[in-house]
Amino acid sequence: MEANNLEILNPSHDLFLHPSDNPNNTLVNELLNGRNYGTWKKFMEMALIAKNKVGFVLGTTTEPAADSPLQSQWNRCDKMVISWILHAVKKKVSGSILFSTSSRQIWLELEQRFGQSDGTKFFQVTKIYILFLKVLEILLLILLKSRDYGMNMIL
Repeated sequence: MEANNLEILNPSHDLFLHPSDNPNNTLVNELLNGRNYGTWKKFMEMALIAKNKVGFVLGTTTEPAADSPLQSQWNRCDKMVISWILHAVKKKVSGSILFSTSSRQIWLELEQRFGQSDGTKFFQVTKIYILFLKVLEILLLILLKSRDYGMNMIL
């Protein structure tokens, strides 16, 4: 065995796969449904950190060159992470990410699809609330003015 191949036998190496790691492992209790993205992402990151695989989704564990002896092991690990992600999302979500080429690509697609929508919705709701308060203020001013005007007419 070459030195690079011996490295992956070290449990702290990014490319190490424990014998209990398998594609059917479920890493989180609640599946991603779209509305729970923030908490799902946090739990998924914690699970991937515990398995020393978070670098695959964050892009810090980069793919070795095609001729590298570590290429096939990196590919195995990345496919394992893809499988874990697929088992952590609802069926309607998994269909849209099934044909992605890497766990990093899936992670970015999920972030783009669900991560920004929460912020956008919050911004829109806040904007509507502020508009509502302004309309309410205008209505109150109109009511007060009309009441004052009515009182002046009587006097």
